Amino acid sequence: MTQVSNQPRIYTGSELDVILRAKLEQGIQFRICERSTELCRFSGGIPGQIDWSLDSIKVRDAAERINLIQISTEFYPSSASQQLSDAGVKFDDHRDDDWPGWFRRITEGAFLLPDTNILLKRTITSVIFPRFMLRRRGLALPFKIAMPRLSILELENLANSERAKARASKGECFMAFNEVRMLKKAGASLTEPLSTDDLSAFYRVAGKRLVDAFLREEVRRFGFSKSIRVVFLTRDMISALTANSEDLDAIYMAPKFPEQLSLSNVGIPEIRELLIELATDCSKITLHWNDGTSAEIEGIWSGKNWFDYYKRRVRVTPNQ
Repeated sequence: MTQVSNQPRIYTGSELDVILRAKLEQGIQFRICERSTELCRFSGGIPGQIDWSLDSIKVRDAAERINLIQISTEFYPSSASQQLSDAGVKFDDHRDDDWPGWFRRITEGAFLLPDTNILLKRTITSVIFPRFMLRRRGLALPFKIAMPRLSILELENLANSERAKARASKGECFMAFNEVRMLKKAGASLTEPLSTDDLSAFYRVAGKRLVDAFLREEVRRFGFSKSIRVVFLTRDMISALTANSEDLDAIYMAPKFPEQLSLSNVGIPEIRELLIELATDCSKITLHWNDGTSAEIEGIWSGKNWFDYYKRRVRVTPNQ
C-alpha cells in the first residue's frame, strides 16, 4: 500500500477508502488470498469487477452479507393468512421499487422471528431494514422483531465448534452476534427464557437438522403466548416448506442466483466492505496488488472487542 511504515495499524472504513482509491485510480488491480489460496480478483477501473471461483463460496457469502447479491423472497402463508396469498408467493428482486409495499402487506402487524442463518447472513439489517429507512435515517417498520433464544444458542454452539467443517467460521459468528446487538438497538426483543428441559433437549440435537424443528416450535409457542401473528424468517427452503406444512407463516429469503461467480460495477465502498467481511470471516487475508506490493488485513486480532466489530475495524500491515 502507500504507507512507508510497515507497522500494523487499526483502520476504519473511511481510512481504507483512501488507501484503496490511491491504488485503484492508478489502474493497479489486486487479488485476495487466504493463506496461499486465492479467494477472488479485482479487475477494471473504478468501478470494476470482482471474480471468484466455485471453491470460493466465502466471497459470495460475504457479498450477500453486505447486500451486493440479489435476494429472492418467497412467502408461504398459513391457513390463517390465506387472504394474503393474492399478494403473490414470490418476489424475485428485493431491490424492486414495489418490494417494500409487498413485504409490508405480508408482515403488517406481525412479529418476525429469524432462524440462525438469517442472523449469520445479516439479512434483516442489510437487506430488509434499508428498504424501510426514512430520509432522516429512521426506521418505519410494519412489523416487530423477536429473536428466538435457540437461534442465539445455536450461534454460540457454532462459535465454540472445533470441527473443521463447521457451518460458520468464528468470525462469521462474531459478526452475527453484532447483528443481534444491532437488532436489539433497533427495538428487537427476545423470546421467553428457555426452560431447563428446553436447554437439555437443544444440546442433545445441537449441530443436527432436528434443531430446526425445535426452533419452529419456539416460534409457534411465542405467538401463542402473546396471542399475536408470528412469521418465521429463514434461508432454508426445506424449513420454510415444513413450517408451511405445520401451518406456520414463513418467509424464505436467499440468493436468486446461488451459482453467481462475479460482481460488476463494484465501487470503493463496496470493495472496502467486502475486504472487511472477508478479513473477519477468515481472521486474516492478504491483499496482493499487481505492482508487487501487498498488505495483510486482519479482521480478528488479540484485543479486538465488540466495539471494533460495531465500527467494522480491521488491522492492516503493509508489506512494501
